[in-house]
Amino acid sequence: MIQTPHNLNLLFQYACEYQFDAFSRLFHELESGAPAEAFWEAFLMLAQIKLYAADHTILSDLERISRFDGPPQFPHLGSIWQADAPNRFAVFSTTPGAVRSFIDALPDVRRHFSRWYGEPGDITVRQVQSEFHYYLCNTRQALDLAEQTHASAQKSATDAFLAECMRFRCYLALGVPQQAEASMLGVVRLAKAHPEFLTAYHTFREWANLTTNWNGDMPRFQEAPCGGKIPVLEYRLNSIRVGIAQSTPLETPFLQYVALSDAHAYTLRKYYMDLFHAMYWFQEGDLQQTEAYFRKAFQMALDTDFGMAFVEYGEQITPLLQHAKKAGWGSAHWLDTIISRAAEYEKSLSAYNESES
Repeated sequence: MIQTPHNLNLLFQYACEYQFDAFSRLFHELESGAPAEAFWEAFLMLAQIKLYAADHTILSDLERISRFDGPPQFPHLGSIWQADAPNRFAVFSTTPGAVRSFIDALPDVRRHFSRWYGEPGDITVRQVQSEFHYYLCNTRQALDLAEQTHASAQKSATDAFLAECMRFRCYLALGVPQQAEASMLGVVRLAKAHPEFLTAYHTFREWANLTTNWNGDMPRFQEAPCGGKIPVLEYRLNSIRVGIAQSTPLETPFLQYVALSDAHAYTLRKYYMDLFHAMYWFQEGDLQQTEAYFRKAFQMALDTDFGMAFVEYGEQITPLLQHAKKAGWGSAHWLDTIISRAAEYEKSLSAYNESES
């Protein structure tokens, strides 16, 4: 006989402690041996894990329990889970259509989370929506959502920190340097006031600097021997060596959870790394390595519509994209679109760096 109340407490403990493998095993035991009325909150916990794992099946779980009345006896997991990276989500499926299905489900997911958890649930889904719209190059939509979160996240330092990170990225991309700087100062203030965010803050700086060199520590370009300019990349290899390519302790459990059922899981970090390595090997003249890394990143972009990781490299990625177009490594129309957006991003980045100097 399954002791449902005891097991629900145990499920919640597993979820709080990021023990998602143990959570999944116990969840499946409950699902097969207890009436739905007795463990509907287990589906609610599962949906919260799926939200951070970008699992497009999340809505089916929420709709399955929509007939039950709250309030839940267990608190919102988003208020317990901390952040040691600048994104709520870190992993997603490259199965064609999976990301789009997840994004299309988010408005209904947000409605369900708001019903169960009120404003904290609404903020959590809104933050994930903002991040996805940003990577889809829907920058103004991402900013609108981040501004809403920023205005209502004063009770949660984690939500406020993540909203400031997203506001910085959006304002930087839109060419509003003063607002970008104000958001970065907000990130710094929160990191100083809450030591638990220091890891996330340093990750954010390393991650952004990998693509944009927005802090101006080194020039973005240098003169090429035969004229023109080439990207300065070598110093950023150190960011990879010290671990920026590795998932953080709080990201890893979600990656492991997704890997249990999805062989097509891909991480944001791997996406950025594949692109950086493609640029690096292109500059080194190794076209075999260049093509291998580029095709992985390009296929991922086609499967998910995530283009912003390309754009964030600005005109540093332009020579690679021009070569890819000439070599027939990808859609000429898509590459032309990204080249244009990268050029606009470079202008915005220059305006930001000039405002800093």
